[in-house]
Amino acid sequence: MDKNKILLGIPTNRQIQPLTVLSLLKMIQNTREEVIPILATQGYTISENRNYLVAQALKNNCTHLMMIDDDMVFPENTLNQLLFDNKDIVGVVANSRALPLMPVVEFFDDEELSVADKLLGKRNIPEQLFTCKAVGGGVLIINTKVFEKMSRPYFGMEIMDTGMTKTGEDSYFCYNASKVGFEIWCDPTLKINHIGNYLY
Repeated sequence: MDKNKILLGIPTNRQIQPLTVLSLLKMIQNTREEVIPILATQGYTISENRNYLVAQALKNNCTHLMMIDDDMVFPENTLNQLLFDNKDIVGVVANSRALPLMPVVEFFDDEELSVADKLLGKRNIPEQLFTCKAVGGGVLIINTKVFEKMSRPYFGMEIMDTGMTKTGEDSYFCYNASKVGFEIWCDPTLKINHIGNYLY
């Protein structure tokens, strides 16, 4: 059986957390796939980091691009599980670094959820693989064939008149991938932590 060729990209313009490094090492050790690790230190913004990683994945003729942010903790079977899901775009349920805990996942019925429930983190998350409107880029795997149907920049941001971010780079990617026919998937079975003052 042929191996997948994975560009494992870490977008960063700061220090990578030691627990993230440990998670990365364990994950690489736990897979039989061909893994090419790259630190995306080029670019001032996270969008530039991610677009640089796409370019490297295509340049190296990789089957997949897996991006893991520099402040994530994840199980050693993460790569194997996301490949097993066999979806073109699949991420995980990770929380933002704030309280109350809120998943960085956009659900199709988000507009039906009250502001109070959103602020209180009241959200019933499916227990198995599910489709969503958008998923965070903290732990995300993309089949590189996706980029063949998309226009550059693959990752960008929409900014409001106030200068605040309206749409983050990961949602920007998901929205545009959906427009060209790809579904966005989320695997909630993996236990993911986001490093802050404690593990969110």
